[in-house]
Amino acid sequence: MGSAKSIIERPDVPSSLSPLKNAQQYRLSLSGGVVKIDRDGFAAESGNSQCAASLRTGYGCIRVLIWPRCIIVFYWPDVSAMVAAFYLLTIAGLCGSYDVLYYHIYKLKLYKQHDAMWENVTHAIRALLFAVMLLTVMHVKCTGWWWLIYPILLTIEVTNTMTDAILEPKTRKSMGGLPPVEYYLHIFLSIVTGAALASIIWGTYDMLWMEPSVSLRRINVPTIALPGAYFSVVVSFGMFFWELAGVRRLWRERQAKAAA
Repeated sequence: MGSAKSIIERPDVPSSLSPLKNAQQYRLSLSGGVVKIDRDGFAAESGNSQCAASLRTGYGCIRVLIWPRCIIVFYWPDVSAMVAAFYLLTIAGLCGSYDVLYYHIYKLKLYKQHDAMWENVTHAIRALLFAVMLLTVMHVKCTGWWWLIYPILLTIEVTNTMTDAILEPKTRKSMGGLPPVEYYLHIFLSIVTGAALASIIWGTYDMLWMEPSVSLRRINVPTIALPGAYFSVVVSFGMFFWELAGVRRLWRERQAKAAA
């Protein structure tokens, strides 16, 4: 989680104090009392109940754990879970682009397969979800009840992935089954995407207790890392409209065949 910069006992227990470097002044109102962190050190008054809170500075992340007997402060550089999620989603996007462009479109031509219509629906949903998730990680900060956007996206993604996994065996049966490389690629993509979504939830859950707001920001990553991410977003939006058009075409053909 991070290295403990200081462990401060309750006021009734004498203790030395290691100041938090570069920490600006903050004040947290907690159910167990008030915590104040400033440039000179730490002052606290906790209650008897256990409670936890966290805050972010411009220099990194500080997490304050308040227990009945002591207060533990962790501080680590701003290599946040959202940054980890950004890199994981970028990798998933680039690998997913290969999966879609080579297997779904070029090799198997799923957009022409009537048996694959509902699988194509899950692919369209995934493409849109991925683009929204990556753009959200890169440029949107949600706090308060707006934070629920993150677990909602996670729930939709997990449900859609499970539906796709259920449909695939039946869909691919007439095509000779799922190609081994695509099967392993799907496992890899599920692991990477799951890790990214877990990072988002773990790294931002404390924002649920902040004032409700949605703000734009630019994620703190090197500029050289952005082109691959934007490429993945463009491909995902393109695949969403492609899959949507294919599903509509297959649906019209199915309706025409049923009416004949």
